[in-house]
Amino acid sequence: MAGQGAEVSAWAAGGGVWMVRIAGDLDESRTAAMSDALRRGLDTGGRRTVVDASDVEFADSSVLHTLLQARAAYVATEVELVIAGPSLAVRRLLDVTNTASAFVLADSLREAMAY
Repeated sequence: MAGQGAEVSAWAAGGGVWMVRIAGDLDESRTAAMSDALRRGLDTGGRRTVVDASDVEFADSSVLHTLLQARAAYVATEVELVIAGPSLAVRRLLDVTNTASAFVLADSLREAMAY
């Protein structure tokens, strides 16, 4: 069942970067935690938020909606939002919905940190 085994965590990574890790099976039950973690990235006054999506096994449209809302807030405040290492599930969601171009995607966490 989606939502079980899901992880949303966030922390300051230094150098003006806020990290958000999303993993497991993500659905509407985790979007409030995602929104909160992404909002805190804006509140830190940093220059970039990196979303580590490398271990997402499932993500539904509510997760995409949360990411799109966050993107709009980040664009409005001129803070970078980078999705790092998007898993196959995340890439599939972005491709099927034709929204990949709305995001800055980095192949790896290392690449996202160097952006």
